[in-house]
Amino acid sequence: MSLFRVATLLIMCGIALSAVEKSATPQNSATTPAAKPDDIPKSIAESVSGTLQFAEGNFLGLAEAHA
Repeated sequence: MSLFRVATLLIMCGIALSAVEKSATPQNSATTPAAKPDDIPKSIAESVSGTLQFAEGNFLGLAEAHA
């Protein structure tokens, strides 16, 4: 399998897992505190890296569950 196919598969798994997790959490915005100024990414790189770390963590958890 080529590197491009593996990378695409990892990204798709991360997107699917994040969508499943978001739909499983209750949506109660009235009691959820607002984001602190430190939690907001200050650049595109910080924003993208956070998303990729989240997807990587989901993929590793899935891989460990199947092992």
